[in-house]
Amino acid sequence: MPINADFSDEIDWTHLSNIVYAYDKHCLKMFSSKRTEIVFNPNSPITEEQKKLQHPTGLTMCVVLGVSAFMKSLPAFYSLRRNTRNYLCKTNIRPLIFPNIHELNQSCYSEAWQVEYINRFLPFNQQKSLLFSLFLKTEIYDATWKFICGPELYERFTLCENLGKSLWFNDPIIIRVWFVILFFSTPLHYRSDGLIVTPVLKKKQIVLQTQNIYADLLWKYLIHRYGTPDCYRIFTNLVRVYIQMQTVGFNMYLKLKSEQELKTTNETLDKLVTSGIKQE
Repeated sequence: MPINADFSDEIDWTHLSNIVYAYDKHCLKMFSSKRTEIVFNPNSPITEEQKKLQHPTGLTMCVVLGVSAFMKSLPAFYSLRRNTRNYLCKTNIRPLIFPNIHELNQSCYSEAWQVEYINRFLPFNQQKSLLFSLFLKTEIYDATWKFICGPELYERFTLCENLGKSLWFNDPIIIRVWFVILFFSTPLHYRSDGLIVTPVLKKKQIVLQTQNIYADLLWKYLIHRYGTPDCYRIFTNLVRVYIQMQTVGFNMYLKLKSEQELKTTNETLDKLVTSGIKQE
């Protein structure tokens, strides 16, 4: 089929709509709710020490829970054998924390609850909306990831975020389907350093077949919506940014595994990715 063919009739629009809806329901809503609880709870003042301990666990926890619920809402997830589903949850949910952090951060800054807060508590909107944005960005977002990353890794974290802002296309269908494609991988992070060896799925063909279905769906959508050569550029940028995020994300994972002050956060995340698996 020629590359400039009209794929409109071949695109499963219902499937795409369901993916976007599921992400908004499970990821955006959960993250927004948790961030509201952390930022705007005047009856529960947070000390610097509490902030240091609670924010990394609270924000990363809701990202992991959201990604897990999102992936488990897909019919393709339950078409796999139980041990394959377990494997994907254990190996591929945590590596998706960073790209989802970026997407949630981009998607949540102009929500209705923020506007309501500004209108209710900040009477001088034009002046204080800027202060509100700076407060939210600095006190919650920056403080959390600076604590997890440390100074050197946080610089790379910020560079990846800026790269994503400049190269990732602002189309929710593209980003959400891309996350699904990444999830059906074997595996996203691999570690073999003599102490911890990431297991490799022996029967991986069905996972790769599932991944190819979503990759094909995304490719058809890109060609239909944006044509060529834009579809090549958009897809290439998806890969380019994620490779950078994957490197930083893996180093974040190692820090969570190795540093004592991050032990609580790491243990909580490990429990969350495996929670409910035996009961399925």
